[in-house]
Amino acid sequence: MNRPYRPLAALSVFLVAFGVFATVQFADPGLFCNDSYFHVKMADLLSRKGPMRAFPWTTESLWTDSWADSSFLLHVFLVPFVRVFGPIVGAKCATAVLGGVYAVVVFVTAAWLGCPRPLCWTALASFGSSGFLLRFCSTRGYLISVPLTVLLVGALATGRLRLVFVLAVLFPLSYTAFHVVIALVLIHALSVRIAEGRFDWAPALHAFVGLALGSIAHPNFPNTLSLWWVQNIWVMGLRWTGAGNVNLGVELLDAQGSHLLSQYGILPVALAIVGLVILAFPRDRSARMITVAQAAGLFLLLTLSSMRFLEYSIALTLLLAGSLLGDLAQDRRTERLGTSPSVPALLDLSGRGGIVLFLLAGLVSLTSVSRSIRIASGHKNGQLAEAARWLALHTAPGTLVVAEWDIFSEFFYYNDHNRMLVGLEPTFFLYRNAHLHMRFREVLDGRSEDPYGVVRYVLGARWLLLTPKKWRLLAQVRKDPRFIVRIDTSDCSVFELGP
Repeated sequence: MNRPYRPLAALSVFLVAFGVFATVQFADPGLFCNDSYFHVKMADLLSRKGPMRAFPWTTESLWTDSWADSSFLLHVFLVPFVRVFGPIVGAKCATAVLGGVYAVVVFVTAAWLGCPRPLCWTALASFGSSGFLLRFCSTRGYLISVPLTVLLVGALATGRLRLVFVLAVLFPLSYTAFHVVIALVLIHALSVRIAEGRFDWAPALHAFVGLALGSIAHPNFPNTLSLWWVQNIWVMGLRWTGAGNVNLGVELLDAQGSHLLSQYGILPVALAIVGLVILAFPRDRSARMITVAQAAGLFLLLTLSSMRFLEYSIALTLLLAGSLLGDLAQDRRTERLGTSPSVPALLDLSGRGGIVLFLLAGLVSLTSVSRSIRIASGHKNGQLAEAARWLALHTAPGTLVVAEWDIFSEFFYYNDHNRMLVGLEPTFFLYRNAHLHMRFREVLDGRSEDPYGVVRYVLGARWLLLTPKKWRLLAQVRKDPRFIVRIDTSDCSVFELGP
């Protein structure tokens, strides 16, 4: 059943969600995720120079030859906030706004899908797990791609073709994996076929036209196609085969059960509700329900193979649980007329079950928000600021600095004067030059017998920036007098390679 929603309620949801996300944001004086620094810097460059056609700050990356801004829409959105409030405060405000937008999207979609008590499902999807809440306080591309995905599922399930078209246009501008749109429209077509015995190709037509327009409109087209291939086909091939000797980052690792329970506990709870309702109350499902179920199932399978899909899976699984319980409430009303199997009163969320859900959502949300604030307030920021600014003052423009890929974002935020081999995505280095990447990894991992020779003559650099986690290499270079210490703090060390 498609429930109407009141605009005033949606506005209230936005204001509350904005307040919660902002509270967590400002508990941390800096930006919560290192990658956030990269996106804020890109917004700053976009505001001053316009869309970039090249990316000269990495010398051995896919970006070196084929730059494409995978989060272009996010960077455009950040520009006015960064210009008005400054980079850090502006990013925090923009991120909180996008958190509020996400909550409204879940609320509206829950109403469309007939979820009883849509405010409760919205609270659980937005604040029901500390892991999700903290991830959504990071200024990153999924702040836009997750709401787009949730809204697309709702639009497909409820036949909103114009909205499907608009969302399809926006996807290539905001998200590398724009093939998600294709997967979801095919899922919907299959759902209609299962439930109604016919094919509905109208949503697919709207989606394909929108994707084509959005792709061509991207300022870095057709480089976006190369980026799509590397990130979604080539990198995932590395992930599944274990080849390449590359650190793919935590997000691409398998989702661990202990991690899910401790930081994303609401997901197993939602899955338990879904399983209980499907097994205990079998019935023919509508195309709407099958669409949501298949979309939630798709992202759940993706989550089990890579944690980068957790944010998508949580919202869709909760919406599926709410939709199923909404159908049960409808069944219970039918039961009163003597035409439906018995449905327990507790599962009818229009009555006592709704009170239980309200209390549960409130308790879980308060616990999660409190924990998130504690974690954010203890987060350490700005470890590279001193080193990055010092190198900008004491080296020539374009000087290469060798460092691990995962510190690039923060370094780049403070210093667009120097260059690094790779940043943000380590696989881009492997893709461009596998042999040089192997030598790079040997040095950074402390496995090279001659780190000076490799850094100086193979990698072609005279500067080395290390953090304490590279303790093996630090132990090597501190014993070699050719590495001259220029900065040495508890957060990082800068070495100049002497003659």
